[in-house]
Amino acid sequence: MVAEDDARHRRGQYEEIWAIFDRDEHPDVLTARDAVKDHPKIKIAFSHPSFDFWLLLHFSLFDVPQDGHNDDVLTRLAACPGFTGFGPSDKKITQARADELRPRAGAAVRHARKLEKRCEDDRCVHDRGTASRCGLLDQDPSTGMWRLLESLGVLRLLR
Repeated sequence: MVAEDDARHRRGQYEEIWAIFDRDEHPDVLTARDAVKDHPKIKIAFSHPSFDFWLLLHFSLFDVPQDGHNDDVLTRLAACPGFTGFGPSDKKITQARADELRPRAGAAVRHARKLEKRCEDDRCVHDRGTASRCGLLDQDPSTGMWRLLESLGVLRLLR
């Protein structure tokens, strides 16, 4: 693992290392998170129920819990411009799809932050409580992909 090598040899060649993963009904999500959460350089961008949720937020705010399932997200995403046919057998981000996503990235960030902000303000939409009481799997739906874009400086380029 890159992070372990960086830490072990104290090279410090990376300021941050990102772990990007999603729920997608995987039973070991918390194990994956726990494996990296205490590393000082590793940041986590977790999407629940899936990475596809991040793509959907480019088109609209969606705050209905999915219980780890992705069917509704895929159906909604397939109805978005450029995403006809998107689904389990076609998840490619083609040039046409990228062209639809790019100008909407700012909206995706706003939508993702809005979901998180509701928790911070005790107006949580998640069934199991506010962020201080929510576990990683309780934050459904949610995504931390916006933090990665912010860290990379991509958000500055979108303004």
